[in-house]
Amino acid sequence: MTTLSAVPAAPAASAVAADRLPDAAAYAAAVEQATTAAAAHYEGGTSPLDDDAYDRPARAIAAYETGRPGQVLAGSPTGKVAGGAVPGEVPHTVAMLSLDNVFSDKEFTAWAASLARRTGGEVSRWSVRPKLDGLAIAARYERGRLTRLITRGDGLAGEDVPHAIGTMTACPRHSPSR
Repeated sequence: MTTLSAVPAAPAASAVAADRLPDAAAYAAAVEQATTAAAAHYEGGTSPLDDDAYDRPARAIAAYETGRPGQVLAGSPTGKVAGGAVPGEVPHTVAMLSLDNVFSDKEFTAWAASLARRTGGEVSRWSVRPKLDGLAIAARYERGRLTRLITRGDGLAGEDVPHAIGTMTACPRHSPSR
């Protein structure tokens, strides 16, 4: 999966280049780094880390926790939608899930197999596009008219962004079925 970003990687991310954390202190430091970066991104829209620099320690955290399930810190970003995004005010009618990251042929093959299991058949064609964080939105229509745009938020609830209605050409103001 391709990710775009213009933010330089933070130096601390290089310590996790091999996606391994040698001990509990390195694990705790990686959890702190990931939590701080997620809070900066989801609360203020900025982060000291680009996507790859965030994903590297996040993968290392997940690997560490898989091998040591009894040592998982309460503040760990694993298992949280959007790494701990601030919950919004508007509940989604259906949870908005996030995309998985795939960084190797082995991970892609495993992901494709899980997709085939979930859909009941092999995928015959692929469309690959850049993954842009923060661009998911739910559109709600009432009686065929667009009434709400809701950010993904934490996946269960998001913020209503009515000022965006009419600004996105790919999101019609009226439902095509009406």
